[in-house]
Amino acid sequence: FLFFADYHLINSDRNFSQVGGGNKYGKEWNAAVTYNVNSNIMTKLEYGKFTESDEYKITATSRIRDTEKFWLTAMYTF
Repeated sequence: FLFFADYHLINSDRNFSQVGGGNKYGKEWNAAVTYNVNSNIMTKLEYGKFTESDEYKITATSRIRDTEKFWLTAMYTF
């Protein structure tokens, strides 16, 4: 097994205070574990979570939503 994680702060170079926000888009962290089934097959289970910081929006439909996802990947090499 191999485990790894990362964390990101996502900011803009500009301050969007004129549209009710700021310069912080959000934070994201990811974690994953890989497992080599054999010399040809590898699997990876991943989790990611994005959390919005400032409310950067022009309209309610353009707002970035908090997101959480799990996914499973399998890779075959030959």
